[in-house]
Amino acid sequence: MTALRIVSGSANPELAAAVADRLDVDSLECVLERFPDGEICPVVDHVCGSDVHVGQPTAPPVNDHLVELLRLLDACRPERAERVTAVAPYFGYARQDRRTRSGQALGLRVVVEAIARAGADRLVVVDPHTEALEAISPVPVEILTAVPLVPPAATWLRALPLRRVIVTDTVAQHDSAAPFEVRSVAALLADAIARMHHNQPLRELLAHT
Repeated sequence: MTALRIVSGSANPELAAAVADRLDVDSLECVLERFPDGEICPVVDHVCGSDVHVGQPTAPPVNDHLVELLRLLDACRPERAERVTAVAPYFGYARQDRRTRSGQALGLRVVVEAIARAGADRLVVVDPHTEALEAISPVPVEILTAVPLVPPAATWLRALPLRRVIVTDTVAQHDSAAPFEVRSVAALLADAIARMHHNQPLRELLAHT
């Protein structure tokens, strides 16, 4: 079977490491070279013939992380990766799915087309701002939901005066002094990647999450 590889960008290496740990594979952190004028040049190794999942949320600073994602995807192709999946739990520009005035660019379309041209065969996101993402994207999009990570509404409401629950793409930090609880999407992403790697449908994942 084709080897599974998790390639981590600089946006959230902790999340990529947590996903890789659940999948019992190594997280390959790229070497990120920076030029004096601010340009970045990521270097990706050991992905030849592999099923590569590039973990790079496009969280703030959105533009920097987005350009890095594009460069990472492009770097995987010359290395002859078998398949490349962009994993962006937080997907920037998703709210720019329509024009509100003349002269505006359709940011969502520009970004997903750039991701496809950079070399992605598929895109994985978590609870994007718009469902139009699937219709606009030139490559298949797998939309995951983090809603099941949130406790049942009744429990959450009873606990509201004391603490809040935050679902995030960062790994949960266990700090008993924190006034809120952080839930990580690492398990959700790991389960989805495992199913995609074995060509299993994700609808079963969503039904049992």
